Amino acid sequence: MGIPANVVKTTLVWASADGEVANSSVWMQGAAPTSDSALATWLAQFVTILEGTPAYINAMRSLVELDTVLTSVKAYSYPAGGPIAAHVASQGLASGHTGTGTNPHPLQTSAVVTLRTALQGRRNRGRMYFPANGCAMAGNRFSSTPMATLATQIGALFTGLNASLLPLGTVVVVSQAATATHPVTSVSTDTRPDIQRRRADKQPIGIVTTQAV
Repeated sequence: MGIPANVVKTTLVWASADGEVANSSVWMQGAAPTSDSALATWLAQFVTILEGTPAYINAMRSLVELDTVLTSVKAYSYPAGGPIAAHVASQGLASGHTGTGTNPHPLQTSAVVTLRTALQGRRNRGRMYFPANGCAMAGNRFSSTPMATLATQIGALFTGLNASLLPLGTVVVVSQAATATHPVTSVSTDTRPDIQRRRADKQPIGIVTTQAV
């Protein structure tokens, strides 16, 4: 059980005005750098692809409010497997990618992209959480339009990463239970709001009101 060899985890880091932080992570296999400098070069290429097509980031920006920004990307290289990354790199983005959503929701509201492989079963699927504190709604669900756009653009991003001229590797789902990887064959979204509950203890409390009885 553990993280298999020759994989890299890449994390998009979001920050809001009140200090809330959200992460959206994806794994790639096939070209795990073996030094900090090599990983920094790898990450620079990842960012070039990410920022090279505005539609990728615009699909994410539509989910969050104006005070939430995609600030940086981090990479963790596991050339010999895990649980601890052998090399870590971080790169700030060339310009602030600020949210364009205008429908305020609780800070931990998330949209989920499901990563599917050729194999069945939960351990062979992955999930990417995207902050969605400003996403358009249709009743008590997310609007289908931003969710469909998110699936389309994340799928296109993965295709671009897989086809990069200086190979970054292949987008995969990592099963730590089986210490295995499986290439992602499709992605999907749905309109149900989700939440990253493991971050609840890190969210600022805000205004507290007390009433004596």
